[in-house]
Amino acid sequence: MKTMTRSLNADIHAEMRAAKRRLIARHADHIQTPRPTKPARKAATVAATKTGIVMARVAQRTRFADPALVRIWKDVVGEEFASLCRPGRMSGGRANRTFEVCTPNGAAATAVTLKMDELKERLNAHYGPGTIGVVKVRQTSRIAKGQTAKSDIEASGLGRFRGKE
Repeated sequence: MKTMTRSLNADIHAEMRAAKRRLIARHADHIQTPRPTKPARKAATVAATKTGIVMARVAQRTRFADPALVRIWKDVVGEEFASLCRPGRMSGGRANRTFEVCTPNGAAATAVTLKMDELKERLNAHYGPGTIGVVKVRQTSRIAKGQTAKSDIEASGLGRFRGKE
């Protein structure tokens, strides 16, 4: 009895598989093919670009550091001043404004202070005569753009303590 049931089950399964194949063959044109996947997403907008635009507007409103001046700083003040300081805040009215420059160390601050008149002339040549009345030097812990910590040590005369001289 068991063998007869097994063979009957095998026959039924074989018949069902054949019926399924016939059904598929008969309705092949109605069978849905899988839809193509969605195209890849576009790259997200770069946050740095958007942040840079916003920060440039904020800097202009607060008169901290004009981003346009930061880009052309070396051309405006020259190679020597660009290696010693970077632009900072500008405050005041239309004439006799106070312009602040940031230096990375005391030696650079002293060098900029000694040549302050020359720096003021170059800034007035860029902004217009009489625009900058006072140049203030602010010493910051940050290194000026284009300068390295190693060159700071050598520029400040501390290289002899590091075994460099």
